Amino acid sequence: MVGGLIAILSALCYNELALSIPESGGDYCYVTYAFGPAVGFLIPWMNTCLPTSDTIIAMTFAQYALQPFFPDESPPSNAVKLLTACGILLVTAVNILSVKIAVRMQVVFTVAKFLAIGFVVVGGVVYSAQDSSVAENTFRNLFDSETLKSITFFTLSRSFFQVGG
Repeated sequence: MVGGLIAILSALCYNELALSIPESGGDYCYVTYAFGPAVGFLIPWMNTCLPTSDTIIAMTFAQYALQPFFPDESPPSNAVKLLTACGILLVTAVNILSVKIAVRMQVVFTVAKFLAIGFVVVGGVVYSAQDSSVAENTFRNLFDSETLKSITFFTLSRSFFQVGG
């Protein structure tokens, strides 16, 4: 609950940045505007050299795409890494070859993401509506003192990660 609130506030702050600095380029433009071109130059390097959310998304895709071929065990880590690299190279090649195709591909991926999220949300609501004990058990101790004591920076770090992309 607290993590969700922090994620919403962070997204609203990012939205405010986008409205205040109406330029394309995202983080690069915001950091360049705030701290100058030398620090802004480091943003693309950081995104290239450090594992970012794009890499994590590609690895998650590879894991789920390979799982049907290994029904009784996890896919080999080398296969996951290979498919991850191929996926990142494919997206990079599409971006290099044609910006119009890359934009269309991004729109398709975004629509697919929202449909998947909508499917999960609707499924959860229908499931909870059919069995009221699910909601009762889930939210019973939501604001209990023991639950609130367990909230730390490390438990909230997943919420911070959600704002990245």
